[in-house]
Amino acid sequence: ENAIGRRKAGVYLNSVDHCNISNNNASNNYVGIWLDSSSNNMITNNSMKFNSYGIYLFSSCTNTLTNNTANLNEIYGIFLSASTNNNLTNNNLTNNKRRSLYVSGKCNNSIDLTNIGGYDGKPIRYEHDITGITIKNTDAYSEIEFCNVNTSTIDNVTIYNGDLKSDGIILEYSNNNTITNSNSSSNFRGILLMFSNNNTISNNTLNSNYFGLCVWDSSNNCQLINNTVNSNNNLGISLWDSSNNTLTNNTVNSNNYCGIYLYASSNNLIYNNYFNNTNNAFDDDNNIWNITKQKGTNIMGGPYLGGNYWSDYTGEDTDGDGLGDTPYNIAGGSNKDYLPLVPTQVLPVHNLNTHENFSTIQGAIYDNNTTDGHIIEVDPGTYHENVKVNKSLTIRSASGNPADTIIQAANPDDHVFEVTADYVNISRFTVEGANGSRKAGIYINNAEYCNVSSNNASGNYYGIVCSGSNNILLSNIAVNNSEDGIYVQFETNTTLKNNITISNNDSGIEICHWSYNNTLIGNIALNNTKGIFMWGSHYAIFRNNTMSGNDYNFGIGSYHGEISEYIHDIDTSNTVDGKPIYYLVEEKDVLLDASTNAGYVGLISCDNITVRDLTLTKNEHGILLVNTTGSTLQDNTLLNNWQGIAVWHSSDNNVITNNTIRDSGCGGGINIWESKNNLIYHNNMIGGCQFAIDNRNDNSWDNGPIEGGNYWSIHTCTGNPSNGSQPYYIDADSIDHYPFQDQSGWLGMKRLNIVQAQTDKLIYNLSESVTISCILQNETGANITVDTVNVEIIKPDTSIERIALIEGLIGNYNGTFINTSLVGTYNVTIYVNKTGYINDTAELSFAVKVINEFIPIFEEVCKGGEDPSIIIENNGVIHVSHYEGWHSVSGRHSYIKYSKWDGLSWSCENIEDWYEKGGGWTDIDIDSNGLPYIAYFKGFDWGAAKAAWYDGSWNREEVESGYQNCWMGNHIAMALDSNDNAHIAYE
Repeated sequence: ENAIGRRKAGVYLNSVDHCNISNNNASNNYVGIWLDSSSNNMITNNSMKFNSYGIYLFSSCTNTLTNNTANLNEIYGIFLSASTNNNLTNNNLTNNKRRSLYVSGKCNNSIDLTNIGGYDGKPIRYEHDITGITIKNTDAYSEIEFCNVNTSTIDNVTIYNGDLKSDGIILEYSNNNTITNSNSSSNFRGILLMFSNNNTISNNTLNSNYFGLCVWDSSNNCQLINNTVNSNNNLGISLWDSSNNTLTNNTVNSNNYCGIYLYASSNNLIYNNYFNNTNNAFDDDNNIWNITKQKGTNIMGGPYLGGNYWSDYTGEDTDGDGLGDTPYNIAGGSNKDYLPLVPTQVLPVHNLNTHENFSTIQGAIYDNNTTDGHIIEVDPGTYHENVKVNKSLTIRSASGNPADTIIQAANPDDHVFEVTADYVNISRFTVEGANGSRKAGIYINNAEYCNVSSNNASGNYYGIVCSGSNNILLSNIAVNNSEDGIYVQFETNTTLKNNITISNNDSGIEICHWSYNNTLIGNIALNNTKGIFMWGSHYAIFRNNTMSGNDYNFGIGSYHGEISEYIHDIDTSNTVDGKPIYYLVEEKDVLLDASTNAGYVGLISCDNITVRDLTLTKNEHGILLVNTTGSTLQDNTLLNNWQGIAVWHSSDNNVITNNTIRDSGCGGGINIWESKNNLIYHNNMIGGCQFAIDNRNDNSWDNGPIEGGNYWSIHTCTGNPSNGSQPYYIDADSIDHYPFQDQSGWLGMKRLNIVQAQTDKLIYNLSESVTISCILQNETGANITVDTVNVEIIKPDTSIERIALIEGLIGNYNGTFINTSLVGTYNVTIYVNKTGYINDTAELSFAVKVINEFIPIFEEVCKGGEDPSIIIENNGVIHVSHYEGWHSVSGRHSYIKYSKWDGLSWSCENIEDWYEKGGGWTDIDIDSNGLPYIAYFKGFDWGAAKAAWYDGSWNREEVESGYQNCWMGNHIAMALDSNDNAHIAYE
């Protein structure tokens, strides 16, 4: 250390190759480690602090710089000058004063995202020798550097390094690129161009840097358009040794040393810019500071284009054309702006009630003659204001076109419009530039009955914020805001209708914090980080809202863990990426399958819902369960959701099986919160930030050693399933004891199935033997021999006996139970086992009665009893048909009825109403499947009919019709032949 003389270093290599420089502390020098014309060296695990340069490579190639800490240096962390093919990985370059990383002269170095810089340790994005890349919609980097990168785009990027440490966006030797809609503030240099030509720098915010926008070192033919360059410590815009550039529509305010500074730069065109600085301009060469006078709205709202607006211009505009009569002198030489802009004589803001005119919207509002109910109309132009609305006014653009009436925040750390009065209407403006933390284009601050419509809120921190009640947000556009397009909190009875939110860095629309009874209709959320999200809100209505192309399209959540925060009316007219949202509240026994084409599923206080065969992508949750029980989620694919499946707030006794959950965010592939007795097995958990969350320990993440658990792509185990020695640990003592080695490893598992489990009869006499039999098949349906078939019989006195079944033909097993000494019902369970197979069970029952002697038994089978017919199957099942008879109370005939004894109890049901269709004289038979056929007289239709049971209902058919004095169907009789064809005879 202490090698502080110029060109002195802690470690210095000159023309030396193949050295290893590691584990050194090279601090408090001019250069920490310096390689001069040296190649193939390793520089690892060194610390360089409080130097001018941390590491400096000059004309040095093919070196490796890894795991070094070069921070708190006065100029650069690492400086590569005329050096190529060097490899930089995992270096910490934070908190250096000017730049974390500087590559000069040669571009071909490998610098990946493991290198971090700036003040908060974000990755450095370095691209070189490439064409046609895009970096868009991100704040992930501490510095972006293009070196020999051409025809590429940086769009909607935020770089903030605090304390003026490190540059923001750098182009070196890079041509034909576009930097737009980005915010590079509180850096050493906001945007820096060096040796870079034909680039377009537009619509950027470059505030509070040391230098704002720098076009240096022969950067020519560039377009600098509509940038905001305010409050920089030194120069706002600077051109050094650069020519033929065009600067127009830029706002350059409150820069400490100079607004715009041109040094050794010529033939640049600077016009229609807004300069308000202590020292507005310096130019020591020959440049052009105005164009020829021509019609067009200038940056001051005047009718002509010419030069620039200068805050210190003292000339007059005697003809009122908005152009000064005398030139503005540019410091540093003899250059002049011959057509400086001045405010026009016709004031652009009008109170239509008092007929007074004003230069600003704020002036119109604060005027003593302006009172509640007045209309303020604003002419086209760009207004640099932060407007406070404390009266009940209508404020609107005169043209009705937001594109030509722009309200731009004079102070980016304040709202463009802040409304604190009730009954305010704001319409048809573009509001922009309120990009300070938590500032909005339009902010409704605890006001009610306001209407905000047809505005374009762009380039703010929030687009529109609403906090109050009974407000209306109608047909607004919110684009490219740093956080939410529209943010609603503490709102009741507010309507959001036909708003469009595009490319906002957080939500397109977010509703949160105790908001009640709000309605969203016909809103569109496109290409935001989140589409429409609602948190901690109650009883909202959603209709015809469209969410598409967002990272996460839709989400509902709770701040306070209350079920009421999920009770909303959201129907299938709402879509995510073109698919309907299914949001069920207090429903049961519903199937949601592929036929629904659902894009999001929410189940709130539901029971027995089946969700299967769906593909659910890019939402806060693929499937959300809240207070939902007894439901099954199976065979679904859930991709790129923040949480794949959320099981929250007393969602108990659900089954989650055979789903594929891939690339979920940090909310977890499956997230279980305050819910119990859920069974989760045979799911593929692949990729993503976090696989599973469970804050309890009473859910089952496997189905035992045979069925196994789930597949976890980050977990290594052996076997499908594994044997329990390689569990996957979740949290809260939740464990998948038997994870699978392979994805969908359970699909290859062998399975046993019991078919035709039965007894030879349903009813037996005392001490009569019972034959129990079944057929066993494998997963393909082929009969199979197993290891054991055991039967457990629970007798009427609850005692248990067991027998084994013996195989006859392959897969056919039977056995005999002889201890039927008790009258009553015997419940039977068959257990089968075969090594290497998933086993099966079956349940059945039979009854024992005293039937060996005739003892008359009388019991009421069913109401009524005229014209009965009876048939008994071999297994003791009894079928009866009859006519209910005449109702003496109602004075009318009644039903044809069917009764059945299944061995345990009687059932009775109506077939047809006599008064309508039915009648008397019944006869019954059964087909080869044991299903009943009944013939009967049709009553007031005076004809013959039959009824047959199939497919779960009675199917009735007229045999022959009659009329009142010619009855067809008296004394009817029926029999079925061997082909189950009915033959009917009647009078």
